[in-house]
Amino acid sequence: MNKVALAMALALVAFALLATPVLAESPKKIPVTALQKPYLWVFLQGVSKDFDTNGGISQNRDYVGTGSIKLNLPSELGGTITGIVSSDDVDYTAIQKNLFAIWHWELKWTFLEGTFEGINTEKLSENGGWEGHTVLHGTGEYDGWVLVLNGQRTSGMNWEGTLLIP
Repeated sequence: MNKVALAMALALVAFALLATPVLAESPKKIPVTALQKPYLWVFLQGVSKDFDTNGGISQNRDYVGTGSIKLNLPSELGGTITGIVSSDDVDYTAIQKNLFAIWHWELKWTFLEGTFEGINTEKLSENGGWEGHTVLHGTGEYDGWVLVLNGQRTSGMNWEGTLLIP
């Protein structure tokens, strides 16, 4: 009888150990900044579209853009790195009567070691400047890294936020 009770107890312990989920470690959260400099938007003949509605809404679609990026990482992660910014599938909408405007585009930061890619959204703020938000996922040596950034556009886009590393 004792052998049966011991076997049942061991079976329950084994089941409990196997059924317990393995919890992943929380990602490291590292503060970062970046400066995105001059940005050139290009109208692609036959592809890009501009139109205004009778209600005073301007829309631009399918533009491409390019510029430069300087990403400030901690020194143990490479320090300041510079690269090229590219974007496409730009959608811009502006409501002219109340000066509301919003941009959405696919954003890609390319460095020698890999890229960060995602979607950027910017809106015209009440003070007339642009406020942005983006989440970019790393590739190459940055695979698994995620940048979560907010920005203010002045002479360039000044990004501040968090780098998440598993």
